[in-house]
Amino acid sequence: INGGEFTLYESPFYLTEPGDLNVDVMAIDKVNNRQRIGEISDTDKTRSYVDLSGPDLNYSFSGPSFVIRDTTYLTKDSKIILTGKDSESGFKEIDYQLKGNALEDYTEPFSIANEGFYNITYNGYDNLQNSNTSSVLVQVDNTGPEVFNRFSISSNKFKSVAGERLTVYPPHVVLFLSATDKY
Repeated sequence: INGGEFTLYESPFYLTEPGDLNVDVMAIDKVNNRQRIGEISDTDKTRSYVDLSGPDLNYSFSGPSFVIRDTTYLTKDSKIILTGKDSESGFKEIDYQLKGNALEDYTEPFSIANEGFYNITYNGYDNLQNSNTSSVLVQVDNTGPEVFNRFSISSNKFKSVAGERLTVYPPHVVLFLSATDKY
């Protein structure tokens, strides 16, 4: 195989090296007559190639997103884009799974409406059904932060403007603002 030493054929075997495949065959009978067939190829005389690996997989996002450590934060308006590439036998398809649900065929970018943590596992296949699996962790956050304010002193004065009662503070007051977010 591929210019290596001849090996006694005793049973079918798996090819373990990817790439061009050249097989030379020699048959020997019981009285040591030899017949070398030479290179074996397809009947149409095309080159043979061994593809042992699945496609390269990747993901990206369109729309609002923020990454921190191993998690990407998205909103219901964000799109998840899954891609695959196979330079050997050619890329065929991707399927994916959210939170252990049933596998779905990937046909176009998708979004996740409900808030929560999701592990998206996806599988890519080439034209020989070789596959690779990858995953991405996302947190869907559709809720804005809660804002808090606090003044440095309490007011004991009020003023009526256009029929509305407003709290009045002295000019030296300091306003403190803070916010917290669920995710």
